[in-house]
Amino acid sequence: MFDIKVRKEERIVSLLLAVVNMIKNLFLRSIVVMKKFVSIILCSLVVSMFFNASLFAAYPEKEITIVVPHSPGGGTDTTTRFLAKVMEKYVEVPIVVINKTGAGGAVGMAYAVNQKADGYTVAVPTVEVTMLPHLGLAPFTIDDFAPAALITNIPSAVAVNAESEFQTFQELLDYAKAHPGKIRTGNSGTGAIWNMVALGIEDATGVKFTHVPFDGGAPAATALLGGHIEMVTIGQGEVYPHYEGKKMRALAVTSTNPLKNYPGVPTLQELGIDIPSLGGWISLAFPAKTDPEIVKAFSAFVKQAMDDPEFADFLKKRAFTNDYMDPAGTTAFWQGQNDFFKNLIEKLGLKKK
Repeated sequence: MFDIKVRKEERIVSLLLAVVNMIKNLFLRSIVVMKKFVSIILCSLVVSMFFNASLFAAYPEKEITIVVPHSPGGGTDTTTRFLAKVMEKYVEVPIVVINKTGAGGAVGMAYAVNQKADGYTVAVPTVEVTMLPHLGLAPFTIDDFAPAALITNIPSAVAVNAESEFQTFQELLDYAKAHPGKIRTGNSGTGAIWNMVALGIEDATGVKFTHVPFDGGAPAATALLGGHIEMVTIGQGEVYPHYEGKKMRALAVTSTNPLKNYPGVPTLQELGIDIPSLGGWISLAFPAKTDPEIVKAFSAFVKQAMDDPEFADFLKKRAFTNDYMDPAGTTAFWQGQNDFFKNLIEKLGLKKK
């Protein structure tokens, strides 16, 4: 009996030792496997970091195309072209600016946002990017873009031909109230910001204009100078050369505060018009799927150019301001504008049926 009991205990001990050895072997193998796994992960990360660093250190490697959605000669076009010229100092590749106009800017913005998201086609979204979708006039929303930078804000100047009978904004309003639809006002296209300015004035004052759309502010200014329309509500930068040359008379501006380059010209608020500050703005953006690192890199080049004395002088001569925002700031700014115009358009019942 004693021998049997001993043999049983020996077998139990042997079994326990076998189990311990098995667990030990499994543990050692798991350590080896884990080491291999960690090594693979680390190698992958190093390769990925090296690849990404090489990719973005090389950006840009070829010509960049910037698509302006408004007509040549207008404020958006001239500002973009001058910025591109200055940017070439820092990116060391050609930057080509092209115009694709129509539908209040929808044509050009839609074209740019549908290009390859590789960082080499840049859209120039203006305030219309936050308006046209709510009007039912655009095949995109702000979510289709990756905002890169805000350039400047541009208030409107309400102007008439220098030979016009209207000496003040009140005189123009009095005539418009007495003759509904007789005042033809030019803008940069149905649903564009300058059209919205005129609609806002109508809503706040009870007058009725006849709206004449053009492919940008510059053609509208030309029509005013030619006597084909009675007034314009376009960017102050597009009015200013004609105002300075005494070919146009500015009756009001839509900024919150008076503009230094329009001395004595009142704001709409100063005239008692219950309307918020309205204006355009210029920004730069890529298709939504563009790598965020490329967007950041491009935005950094934009800031360098905007801080360049040559571009600062350009802005000063046109009474424009340097309103640079980085991608995060521009995205937040867009969202605020989008919410504002969505509410305004719904209130006025302007969405296309």
